[in-house]
Amino acid sequence: MRRKTARKIEPHITALRRYARSVAGHGDALADRVVQSVRGKDYREVAARDVRARLFRDFHDLYAAGAPAANREAQQDRHGLMLRHAQGFSIQETAFILRCDVLQLQARLDSAYAGLHGKAGLDVLLIEEDPVLAYGMTDIIESLGHRVLGVARDEDEALSTTKSIRLDVVVADISDPAPARRTKPMDRLLGKIDTPIVLVSPGMGEARDDQAAYLVATPFQRAELKVVLSQALQGRA
Repeated sequence: MRRKTARKIEPHITALRRYARSVAGHGDALADRVVQSVRGKDYREVAARDVRARLFRDFHDLYAAGAPAANREAQQDRHGLMLRHAQGFSIQETAFILRCDVLQLQARLDSAYAGLHGKAGLDVLLIEEDPVLAYGMTDIIESLGHRVLGVARDEDEALSTTKSIRLDVVVADISDPAPARRTKPMDRLLGKIDTPIVLVSPGMGEARDDQAAYLVATPFQRAELKVVLSQALQGRA
């Protein structure tokens, strides 16, 4: 890989792996293929502000080539919602990544987002040790039409709870900046439960919990959390 290209794409690799994992379920291999594919490409002339969108488009070109044709438009709408609300791309950048017409894509994403409101709510377990923060997160999650069936103070309680009740998703809030809270829930939970885990954490681009497929960076908009929770359930299906 050309050195200048490597320097340009490196800051975006962790986010790309997480996104790839969220839409494909085996994102490490796909992300590695994207990195390999740009070895012969010249990113030197790509403006720094455009590199991230270009890299995500390279990923989607590879993903689309191997994805089944059935339900491709519905898949593309889900990806568009993730790109817009979870990755923070503009509608123009999202259309560039997915190779769609901007106006048509906007109409489809408006319809897809409205459709989320009509779906049955999820059964959620929240991991949060601070009672005040737990109350606030519970209020947000339930305002989106979901049900918080329990609040665990740590990963041990979460593991115990997942054995006794059926859940759709676990939301782990690790947004508290105190050093004692800078743990890695994925290290404790990955491989021990089959429930999707959504992390709420500061810093989308940080390497912390880079095994997480679903991450919501604080501060977040409610639309972002709603889209990520929906995608987490789709990823489990």
